[in-house]
Amino acid sequence: MQYDWKKIINSQKESTLTVKEFCRQNNICVSSFYKSKRRLENDELQSDLFVPVEVVDDAHPNVSMTIDGHCIEFDPALLDRIIGALK
Repeated sequence: MQYDWKKIINSQKESTLTVKEFCRQNNICVSSFYKSKRRLENDELQSDLFVPVEVVDDAHPNVSMTIDGHCIEFDPALLDRIIGALK
């Protein structure tokens, strides 16, 4: 039988019953309850170790140069269009 352990564990937390009483009333093995609870907690800890990042398409990286201590950065495609317009 497949259990929704997250739902079961939350139901037990919301109840006034001990884990042992809750499991007895719901025909759940106490050791399975604790094992599943530990597994879910470990899964949540593991998911917290990773931070989602946004992947940026960097096919045309910006060009930058420093002149007299001032950094100038621009898009090479835009520079190409500007030079083309000036010709």
